[in-house]
Amino acid sequence: MKPELSNLYDRIIDDMVCGVIPMGERINISGLSKRYQVSNSPLREVLHQLQAEGFVEITANRGARTIDLTRFEVENINEILGCIEKSLINWVSMMEADGIVDNLERINKQLINIDKNDNYSITKIDHEFHYEMFRHHYNERFLKMWRIQRTTLDIFTSQLDKGKSRVDSMYDEHCLIIEMFARNDHQALIKLISEHHEASKRFIKEQFKLLRK
Repeated sequence: MKPELSNLYDRIIDDMVCGVIPMGERINISGLSKRYQVSNSPLREVLHQLQAEGFVEITANRGARTIDLTRFEVENINEILGCIEKSLINWVSMMEADGIVDNLERINKQLINIDKNDNYSITKIDHEFHYEMFRHHYNERFLKMWRIQRTTLDIFTSQLDKGKSRVDSMYDEHCLIIEMFARNDHQALIKLISEHHEASKRFIKEQFKLLRK
C-alpha cells in the first residue's frame, strides 16, 4: 500500500477504535473526504482494503457500513486471538529480541497515571504492549492475522468501561509477563499469556452482562 494510502488507512482505523466512526453505521464518503482532506478515489480504495480485512461491509446500491459485532462474533474473535497468541509466543527466539523488556516496561508504565475513564487510550496501550511482544515474529502473514483480529476486538472493547480495577489488573498482568521475558522463562510466559487472555475474556463477558441490564 502506498504511504499516503497507508496513512489514510491508519487514520480510519483509529477513528473506528475511538468511536468517531461508530460500529454498524453507514459511512458517509463525502464526510470522510472532508475530514481527511482527500478525494473520493483514495478513500474508496482504502475502504475496499478495509472490506477485505472485515472492518467494513460494502453492499451494492447501499454503500459502506462499519462492522457491528454481536456477542457471538466477539467471543469467536477472542477464541481466534487466543490460538494465534499461543502460537506466536511459542517462537522462543522472540524472547531474545533487542530491547524488548525495556520497551514493554515503557509501554506498560503508561497505564499507571492514565485516566481510568479514557477507554480509547487504555485500549491503544494494551494493543501496543501485545504488538511489542509479537512484532519480532518471523512470519509476517501470521502477525498480520493477529493484527486484524486484535484491531477488530479493539473496535469493540474501546467502547467498554474498563474502570480502575480492570486497568490495575491489566498493569499487574503485564508486569508478570515482563518479568518472564526478563528471566527468559519461556514456559512460564506461555502460561501467563494464556491466563492474561482468559482474564480479558472474562472481562468482556461481564461487560456483555452489564450491557443487557
